[in-house]
Amino acid sequence: MNIFEGQFLADVMTQTFVGLSSDFEFALIHGAWAFFALYLFYAMFYIRFHHKNDEFLARAEWVFLRVSVPEMPSPSIMAAEQMFTQMHGTKKPIDWRQHWVLGEQRLNFSFEIVSLGGVIRYIIRTAREDVEAAKAAIYSQYPDAELAEVGDYMDAIKTPYGPDSSYDFWGCDFRLDKPDCYPIKVFENFEHRAAETILDPLAGLLEAMANIEPEEIITVQILAVPDDEDWKEAGLKEVERLKGIKGSAAENPDLERAPYSLMMHLSEKDKEVINGIQKKLSKLSFKAKVRVLYIAPRDKFRKKTRLSTIVGSIRQFSVADMNSLKQNLWTETLVPTRVAERFEGKHNAEVLLWKKRELIKNFKKRDLWGGRTYHLSTEELGSLFHFPLEDVRKTSIEKIEARNSQVELNKAWETSYVRRVLIIVLTYITIAIFLKSVAGIDPWTNAIVPTIGVLLSTLSLSYLKKMWVRFIYHSKK
Repeated sequence: MNIFEGQFLADVMTQTFVGLSSDFEFALIHGAWAFFALYLFYAMFYIRFHHKNDEFLARAEWVFLRVSVPEMPSPSIMAAEQMFTQMHGTKKPIDWRQHWVLGEQRLNFSFEIVSLGGVIRYIIRTAREDVEAAKAAIYSQYPDAELAEVGDYMDAIKTPYGPDSSYDFWGCDFRLDKPDCYPIKVFENFEHRAAETILDPLAGLLEAMANIEPEEIITVQILAVPDDEDWKEAGLKEVERLKGIKGSAAENPDLERAPYSLMMHLSEKDKEVINGIQKKLSKLSFKAKVRVLYIAPRDKFRKKTRLSTIVGSIRQFSVADMNSLKQNLWTETLVPTRVAERFEGKHNAEVLLWKKRELIKNFKKRDLWGGRTYHLSTEELGSLFHFPLEDVRKTSIEKIEARNSQVELNKAWETSYVRRVLIIVLTYITIAIFLKSVAGIDPWTNAIVPTIGVLLSTLSLSYLKKMWVRFIYHSKK
């Protein structure tokens, strides 16, 4: 490039930037300043709104209720639906000033099925102001229910999560695959037609949660807040579209001389879909979100095994022609490699760490933030969260009783005098035979000393164990 070509390029660049500067100045003078001012106002309003909303949530007092039902009536799932229907009555009207100026919102419930090392608990988190309404809804359907206020089991999980944390976890939000008006599979669809019985849709999930190791945690979190019915307008339009309705007779006079609906020409499957949508729209609804979390120590983390069982248990609520719950890839704690690990490894590790921190933070806060919310009817919520049916309950109780009896048996054997006497006799005979065959000395007298040593070690072992737990094991924690 000679000097003339360089000067030419410099002149072109100068004219270009001068032209852009003059265009920008012209746009500002002729109204573009209003756009930037509006954008700045929106940004400031957005920041202030979320600040007020965070202050409002910080003032809220939360209560964790552990629910157990010793005796289960047969219509368990229907009772759960009625429980959600009654809880919908906690919906409070909030005007625009309360919401946009003061940052107030309706406080959501959190319905959680938790397995702490195989011990399954049903937890409901509610605001203090709604706790009496929640208790009344539970007792109205489960008179024998036992309720107790407990602490938050998630407090044991230290945050923020980091690469040096003692635990690892997998989790994600689940989203609806189709618009909200399409229903997921509900308890009526789990009917065993041959046996004329309703199978418990949570049986597979509870079985998987009951068979985990003592230090593992699996929890299903269903966030739900009573919502208005405005969203159902889109559902009614979807029904009209599926029926083939193009408009009303007033809008199109030709419809008076022709069928205004194709309902009679639809297949039975299409009619079933329409009936399912209409049934969902006829029930009260909650704005909801389903989350799942699996936590374990790093040396016992079994993501592949647990992930398949958890996701498979949630996927059974899917209906091919209606709706399904699928993993939200935006919140799932997985980052796939698209090209090669050597190029993306560092970036993927940073993204994965950010996703994990966001998920565990939202999970502990029971926050609807992160991923899209959707609407579930009381019937759908009752299918996702209910107390196990009698056959599942009996199976679980039998397993727990068998495990407890085995533990009690082992404990009784470890502390029995029979075990101590057998140890003494067998030790004495073994040492005596060894001395007789090897040393050629009086075995029956010389074997007494080591036998006494074994006896003293067995008697002092429990004390030494307590000292080890107190001064060594806990100090490492």
